[in-house]
Order: sequence, then C-alpha cells, then structure tokens
Amino acid sequence: MVKKKRNFSLDFIRAIACTMIVIFHFAIGTTKLYPEGIILKNYSLGNLGVSLFIILSGAALSLSHKKISYKEYLIKRIKAIYPLFFICTLLFGIINFMYFPHIFDAVPCQRIIYTILGVDGLLSYKFTTFNIVGEWYLGCIIILYLIYPFIKKLIDKFPKITFIGLLALYILTTQFYCFDLTIDRNPIVRLFDFALGIYFVKLFIDKPFNNKRKIIAFIISFILMCLSSLINIGFNTMYCITIGGISIFLLLYILADFIKNNSIKNIINIISKESYVIFLVHHQIQLLLTARFGADSFHYSRILYIFLIYLIFIIIATNVVHKIYDYIIKGINIIKEKND
Repeated sequence: MVKKKRNFSLDFIRAIACTMIVIFHFAIGTTKLYPEGIILKNYSLGNLGVSLFIILSGAALSLSHKKISYKEYLIKRIKAIYPLFFICTLLFGIINFMYFPHIFDAVPCQRIIYTILGVDGLLSYKFTTFNIVGEWYLGCIIILYLIYPFIKKLIDKFPKITFIGLLALYILTTQFYCFDLTIDRNPIVRLFDFALGIYFVKLFIDKPFNNKRKIIAFIISFILMCLSSLINIGFNTMYCITIGGISIFLLLYILADFIKNNSIKNIINIISKESYVIFLVHHQIQLLLTARFGADSFHYSRILYIFLIYLIFIIIATNVVHKIYDYIIKGINIIKEKND
C-alpha cells in the first residue's frame, strides 16, 4: 500500500495553531505582563489557535477518511485519541498528586467515567471532574468527530442546502444562546467551523488554486483578518472568531507555498506531527511552572528564561509520552505473537 503524501500546507497551519496555543497559555501565567492572556481586538490568540484546529480537523478528516464504514472510522479515531490521552492523564495525574495531594478529594469517584470518555474538561463548567489534560477542546472535538461521517455525507450529497442549514443553526444558536457552557466551547456552535474545513477541501484542495484564485482569496482573507483581529467592529465575539479563523486559515494555506527551506519545513513537520501530544502536555507544564515560580514573578527580566524552561519541558514530556506509548505497543505486540 502506497503511503499517502502529507499536505504540507495543512501541516503548516497545524504547527502555527499549536504554537499559538502554547504561547497563549504561557501568557496566561504571566499575570504582570498579560493579565488575560494575549488579546486581540475581538478575540484572544488562544481563540484563534483553537478555531484553526477545529477547521483543520474537518479538513484533515475529509482528506484521510474516504469510503470506510462508521465502525472502521471510530476505531481509527479511538486509536488516534485515547492511548496518548490516557498516558498523559496518568503521567500528569501522578505529578499533580505529588504537588497537590488533595486536588481531587471532593470529586465523586463515579465521575472518572467522564475522564475515560475524554469529555471531563468540557463538562467541568457544570461540576467538578478529574480533568487533568485535554481541557474543553478534547471533549468538543470528540463530539464533532462522532458526527463527522453524517455531516460529510450531507455535504457531499447536498452541499448548498447543508451549508445554508449549518449556517442558520450557527447564527440562531449564537444570536439566541441559552446554554451555560461558554459559547466558543459549544460543539453545536463549533460545528460550523468544523464543516468549513470540509468545504475548504472541496473548494480549494480538490480543485487546486490557480494564480488568479490565490490572489483573490489572499486579498479577501487579508481584509477579513484585519477586520476581525485589529478593528473593534462591534460584532458578536463568536462571529469574529469564526471569520478570523477561516480567513487566517486560508492565508496560511496560501503562504505555505512560499516556504522552500528544507530545515524550516522539517521543523514545521515535527511540530505538526507532535501537535496532539504538545497540546495534551503544555498546559499542565505551564500550571506547574506557575505554581513553582508564582504568576507575579513572570516579569521581563525572567520571562525568556522561564519560557525557555517551558519549551524544554514540553519537548521532554512529549518524548517521554511517546516512549511510554512505544513500550506499551511493543508489549501488546509481544503478547499477540505469543498468543498466535
């Protein structure tokens, strides 16, 4: 079987989104410099990074999963998400217990089921959970993954009607929002961003850009990016997040073609490949550093030093998680060989 060539433009977007999230969460810990994180006019750098990831998830699934059963699709998603998630949860669960031994004393034991399902971060707004890694995003994206095959079929069969329906659902839910869950974390609202990734593949990857389309797309995207991120336009924040996300997604996709240096491309590919594990470990490392140094001590004289420590620990944690994963897989394969 021939291995499918990776789309470098999508890897570039994934690497940029990952970098945005890593920087944003570090900034949250620096209360003297960034009391609310890195905030643009209508949304934060974190909002933008998450939006890119959600659009990217729709696009990546659309490219990688074609003509397979729902069962096969679920098995692939489970293998891609849960083993690394469980390893990170156990690893940082032990570390957290050493630092804060009573952190989960008030959480009922039965709520471990939400951790097993990977939705504990998403549900933590409603009640206390054993949430350690993954945060709200993992639960949100798992729900979107579950409904992806059905949305994809609708988009393939009725692209225009489905788009209108999803847009209407997005606008109505945003305008008359009635949930306790923060709006940008709600899978119903983020379904539209997710679907935009699927439409992106149909419009721009299945039908490659010519120079004229690139120029037009770049100009429109640049204008929308400036409006959503640099000017207070008075729209609902959720609209700005979606507009900013898709416009910067398109800009980055076009700009990726201009990256020719192999060393830079290799770094981008590594960050993209490791982005899921980086996402799982980075926030816990930021929280541990904040607990160690104190949020108020993150001032200009120490910021680069602590940021360097932050990056080093992310790299170490990512490698440790992969080593544990490789040992587990190796052990499973040995047991299978013995049984056969």
